[in-house]
Amino acid sequence: MCESIDWKIILKNEYYSVEKIYNNPDPADPSKTIPEKRESIIQMAEMEKLNEFYEKLNSLLGTNFETPMPHVTLYTTSSLEENKSKGIGIYSKSQFEELAHEKI
Repeated sequence: MCESIDWKIILKNEYYSVEKIYNNPDPADPSKTIPEKRESIIQMAEMEKLNEFYEKLNSLLGTNFETPMPHVTLYTTSSLEENKSKGIGIYSKSQFEELAHEKI
């Protein structure tokens, strides 16, 4: 199935600043949380056959996976030093719409 898909990726001239707030468990006290703000800059991409691939995948597996939102993460940072290189993890267009984002 994968071999029949054209995996050509086209990077678009469309960029976003994205933010997400996390409330991480405090290792010293699990009843408390440590707030964290992660920020990323992403570049949108296009993959013509991605929807087709997910339709076939869902059909084969009997699942209902949402088609991911093609993008490339160009930059990440965090309010917590140990997480500065961690991204946000944007799995779908609907999840992206729920996040604080601004076109740049």
